Amino acid sequence: MNPKQTLPRYVRRDFEFEKVLPQEWLLVNGIGGYASSTILGLNTRKYHGLLASSDEKLNRTVVLQKLEEEVSVDGLVVPLSVNEYQDGTIHPRGDGLLKELSASSEEVSFNYASTQFKVVKTVRLTPLKNAVVVSYEVHNKTDGRLSFAVIPLGNVRGYHTLGAGDVRASVLDEKTIQVAAAGRKVVVHADNAQASNPPYDLNKGVLYRLERERGEAAVEDVACWGKFEVDVAPRQKTSVSIACADESHPGDAGYSVLSTRPHAHNRTLNNHLEDACNSFIVYTPPWKTVVAGYHWFSEWARDALISLPGLTLVWDNREDAESILRRFFYLFRGGRLPTNTEDGEHSAYDFDGALWLIDRTNQYLKYAGPSAGKKLITENHRVLSEIMQSYTPLVSEGVVQHHSGTWMDTLSRDNAVEIQALYYNALKVYQNLSESYGIKTPKSIDIPDIISSLQENFAKTYWTGKFLKDTTQPWETSVRPNQLIVSSLDYSMLTRSQMASILSACEKTLLTDVGLRTLEPSDARYRGRYAGDFQERESAYHNGTVWPWLLGPYVKTYVRVHGEGSRKKMRKLLEGFFSKTLQEAGVGCISEVFDGDAPHTPRGCIAQAWSIAEPVRAYFEDALGIKPPHEKEVV
Repeated sequence: MNPKQTLPRYVRRDFEFEKVLPQEWLLVNGIGGYASSTILGLNTRKYHGLLASSDEKLNRTVVLQKLEEEVSVDGLVVPLSVNEYQDGTIHPRGDGLLKELSASSEEVSFNYASTQFKVVKTVRLTPLKNAVVVSYEVHNKTDGRLSFAVIPLGNVRGYHTLGAGDVRASVLDEKTIQVAAAGRKVVVHADNAQASNPPYDLNKGVLYRLERERGEAAVEDVACWGKFEVDVAPRQKTSVSIACADESHPGDAGYSVLSTRPHAHNRTLNNHLEDACNSFIVYTPPWKTVVAGYHWFSEWARDALISLPGLTLVWDNREDAESILRRFFYLFRGGRLPTNTEDGEHSAYDFDGALWLIDRTNQYLKYAGPSAGKKLITENHRVLSEIMQSYTPLVSEGVVQHHSGTWMDTLSRDNAVEIQALYYNALKVYQNLSESYGIKTPKSIDIPDIISSLQENFAKTYWTGKFLKDTTQPWETSVRPNQLIVSSLDYSMLTRSQMASILSACEKTLLTDVGLRTLEPSDARYRGRYAGDFQERESAYHNGTVWPWLLGPYVKTYVRVHGEGSRKKMRKLLEGFFSKTLQEAGVGCISEVFDGDAPHTPRGCIAQAWSIAEPVRAYFEDALGIKPPHEKEVV
């Protein structure tokens, strides 16, 4: 596969129900909102909806859950939608009329057809606004009149919750329905259809099967808002557009912009990867930040920073990279970065986020250059010094002493191996920055002494002779992938032969074609499937489950060990990975995790920032050998 090879947009024409139901589509609006469902149009998650809006703190509300469509021919009503209910029934079965689905990062189109009619439905989100436009082309193939109706449904609820609540819908005028719920005003406007009162109050007992599988609440009644209807003359076609906006005037829905927007049907592999990367970058005034994953993650500092080079820098998007870095410099307080910012809270319970901030600042300088990055460093040098000061008291006998607080957050990991490496790397970067930009190092930090202590004790503490122990806990003697983070950082305490040995150990027990397992299968704690209720999933999350983002440090280590001649092999590995995963669960997305056991079923979020970002970074920097333009000046 050539990175510039032209690839068609995703198109599907076979719709065997159980086979295709796990596939989902996703559109994003650049401010944290999204639209998403299955490719059949059946909502299987409480997170699914045609409009999930977002506020500036990335709190999301599922506003419009779906539009039910009906075609009436000679008094016979033919539904196009499909729902599943708690009693086990699936009705109506409009998916039987679905002939084709096509999807891109900009729109999703559904083509329904029978001998009597054809309906093409296209969903688009309005960029940087909490609004969605669903447009229809309705073809009447008969000699009689045909009626087409659209029924909006939604509970206007938090995306983690279920229930109709107090939803009040009213016809504002002949083309507009207004909905009041939970202090919000939602407006639905049709450009070519007559609005009327709801044909029923609630769609009762709707089941979300994936929530049931996850052991979560999975049933709700969904409020009906009203009905839009239009007649289509014999042998004619009619266009209808439904614009839904959260807390906006219908004129703000942006239909006139979206309806004329060009859409590329064929794009290169690079285009597909860039689209996937861009979907995670969101505007939260006055900065950009990163949504960790869709549907249910918001902003996580660690995830954002690990993802930053692949989402921005390799695409020469330095402006967004700097904005994201500035946001996290601003959020730093009390020696830590927020683990996440859910509900606006500054929850800081990790030990690596601030260390990743220093490393990613260094990666940014490699692309922007020392001169261009001077303002960022000089304006934030106090934060850099405070980070160093906050870790210094944790060092005892050459080891950063800590309890848990790592990316493997379901495990108790005392004095984790990658924390030692990240701290050592941060010290070296800080030392370079101090010299380059004249940053005065606090007297409490003796950097050369700390570096020497870490170097002296690291191998004694963690090296087994074949690989690195994951923690200092006596029971942690199995192979885990965090040692690849150690070997992939710019500044490492490992020798080249140690890196080669680590690589071999991880390849034998952890490497799969979709990422690396989090624990070797021979360990009694290994869980090969990430499924079941919360406790079952929790026990598997970091005990065997495959994480795609770990391909980043793996590929970087591989090329570091085997040299220039190994790039072709890593390119083939990553292109195979992209080919397999980009259309497997979420169309155009890469899932959060995969089962440790074959066939490595995708699990978790259908779109995870670091799942695409680190493989993309490794693809360009390591496999293709496209190095940052200022790397030699910075490192």
